[in-house]
Amino acid sequence: MTQPTTSNPPVPLTRRRNGKTAAERQSERRQLLIDTTFEIIDNEGATAVTVRELSRRTGLTARYFYESFAGRDEMLRELFDAVADDMVDRCVAAIAAAKSDGGDIAEALARSFIDGLIQDRSKARLFLYEPLVETALSGGVPARASRIARIIHNELPDTLDRTERALVALDLVGTLATVLSSWLTGAVRATREQIIAHCVRRFHESGIGTV
Repeated sequence: MTQPTTSNPPVPLTRRRNGKTAAERQSERRQLLIDTTFEIIDNEGATAVTVRELSRRTGLTARYFYESFAGRDEMLRELFDAVADDMVDRCVAAIAAAKSDGGDIAEALARSFIDGLIQDRSKARLFLYEPLVETALSGGVPARASRIARIIHNELPDTLDRTERALVALDLVGTLATVLSSWLTGAVRATREQIIAHCVRRFHESGIGTV
């Protein structure tokens, strides 16, 4: 005779607790961890980000950290990639808009890059400075720099051969990163417009100009 099962059915993700589903609660915990991570980066740097410190500040146990991220290094790389992806998208959209409107591609590119970073100091620090001191991020920098360099590469004049265009594009990415890092850390005192003007001038000197 078949015995009746006494196991409980799986709890559906749509079951609500305090008016929220399990998926919604997990999403909120993940966002809290991300926001707290950026807060730590802004004030102390990425080296201060640990699972224990995040648990202490958020009140979430390590179990809740690992439900969203494979580990501390993986989380930092994921956040870095998200910032890099946003920068690439901004640059591509700005160039397309400048071409459509007959505007200055150099200025559009400089403004999109700079304004995208200064909106959030912690994200600017993660993108520009932390890869220099945080080993978890160092490996991803060349790939991200290459993505932005390719965008610049495509706007350089055809009078440059392929190798020259690649070298100039990487040089310009380095210029942007160095200037912005120095400015945001206070090593260089200048206004936003002065920084933009400098970057636009460098783009113009390399042959990126108006459509």
